Amino acid sequence: MAPLSSLLTVALATSASAFSVQSAIKPSVRTETKLYENFGFDFAEDQVENTPQIILGEANYKKWVNSVDPNNMLNRQYPVLSRVRELGLLEKNCGAWSSL
Repeated sequence: MAPLSSLLTVALATSASAFSVQSAIKPSVRTETKLYENFGFDFAEDQVENTPQIILGEANYKKWVNSVDPNNMLNRQYPVLSRVRELGLLEKNCGAWSSL
């Protein structure tokens, strides 16, 4: 039984080191990378040529959607937790698992 307990001790010691804070590692500095929606391919369409400037980019698109319809689903905060509680989804899910 001693080899099994020593093996378990070694396994726990080595796995615990994976979760420790490593102060010797310096945070990497992100370089400026230019990203394209066409992934750099020549045959893909260029979004700047085919998209109106007012909706080009996520922030501009969200502003434009708000100007068209202030009560839109894109910018609305959906109360996920309260809806889960109202619909009783957790109880239904637990009930489905308990019947298996």
